[in-house]
Amino acid sequence: MGWLGARRTLGFGLLVLWSVYFVAITAGNLTELLWSFGWIAPDFRSGNLHWITVTTSIYVDSEPLDQVLLAGAVLFEASAAFLLCRATVQWVKRTPTALAASRAGLLVGTAVFLVYAISVEATISYARGQNESDYWVIIGSLLASMLVISLLAREPADT
Repeated sequence: MGWLGARRTLGFGLLVLWSVYFVAITAGNLTELLWSFGWIAPDFRSGNLHWITVTTSIYVDSEPLDQVLLAGAVLFEASAAFLLCRATVQWVKRTPTALAASRAGLLVGTAVFLVYAISVEATISYARGQNESDYWVIIGSLLASMLVISLLAREPADT
């Protein structure tokens, strides 16, 4: 396969992994949102509406507010999923914008989890059982993936 082929495969693998991950969390939260409206009764849902309700109940008890917040999370996650899927296709096609698309998708994905981690701290949700440490691990993994993909996209030095 050669060094360049292996590099392209590794970059493709990282982008596929993050694309699938964000599609899965978007799907889980979307089914949770649709369930909260009583529109579907899925076996697969995230359960995140419960955590949003626990967090917002400190300040206000409002199911519509909780649903709006979950809908915002779904849109944010779906944006990352879309950008990462698009970056994966561009990476395979070797378009000139593949690296920029990859960075954009990974940065939006990082922003998703930064917002989650900061919101846990800002609302003191850790006192109610939420732990943002997993978010920081995901943030670090996304940033490491962006670094690896940036290095992989560089042309190998002539020897």
